[in-house]
Amino acid sequence: MIRSLREVDFGRFLELARGESWSCDEAELAAFLAVLPDGCLVLEQRARPVGFVMAYRHERSAWIGNFIVDPAWRGSGLGTRLLEALLDRLDVLVPTVYLNAAPAATKLYRQHGFRPLGSVSRWQLRSSKDGAAPARGEEHLAGLLALDERCWSDRRDRLLRTLISGRYVLHDGHSGSYLAFGRVADHVAIGPFEMTEPSRAAARRVLERALGAATSIAGDTRILIDVPDACPAARAAVRSLGRHPHQRHHLHAPRRPRPHRLHTNRLLRQHGLERLTSRQNITSRPSV
Repeated sequence: MIRSLREVDFGRFLELARGESWSCDEAELAAFLAVLPDGCLVLEQRARPVGFVMAYRHERSAWIGNFIVDPAWRGSGLGTRLLEALLDRLDVLVPTVYLNAAPAATKLYRQHGFRPLGSVSRWQLRSSKDGAAPARGEEHLAGLLALDERCWSDRRDRLLRTLISGRYVLHDGHSGSYLAFGRVADHVAIGPFEMTEPSRAAARRVLERALGAATSIAGDTRILIDVPDACPAARAAVRSLGRHPHQRHHLHAPRRPRPHRLHTNRLLRQHGLERLTSRQNITSRPSV
């Protein structure tokens, strides 16, 4: 049986998410539920939730995340049922749907009209001993939201405000860059990080500030960032500051996409509501 997500289901979802080393909490699930209740689905077997999928709606597109099936039930077609039920609902709401795809799920998404847009790598950066405790930087939020709309050709204000709530925001006036970071579960997440004019020097300068500030608030906690492989400036900067990527993912989109302009050269993927596991594609799928 497929039904709508309820708050009472949060504990079961988080149990499955911890098994995948995802970093999410009840506040994130509540944000999905508040924005699009009909886009948060649960699949039950024997009166127990064994699968979840959620969608976050923007003005002209939607994002699918938190798509998970209990390992004991994988391979039985439950994920296909969940995805199809969600896409039936999203197709009447928005022209384009995006998601991150693990390699094992790529075939499923292609069968449902998704096409790959690019790949994203997750990096773990070294902490820095240099840095002072940062200001919250709320005054930079409007600039970050405006730049994000340019990068995505869509307004994602609600999503970003949810992600950035409780995080710190840095701004680099020389390059027109914005970066948010904060503690999430057992690590510090950097993102969103968006640049008006991408360059290795600017990316490194802003990241060095973030690493110092992150260390001042979280000590030697792991620092993670997700970077589009199509952004050489960011890749070069994180490579010089960290180590080789230890996960890669792909971004996908749908079957008849509208001409969304996704500027991955300016955008470092945000870490939070968008789950990345092993190698993934950024994928988009347009509505029929």
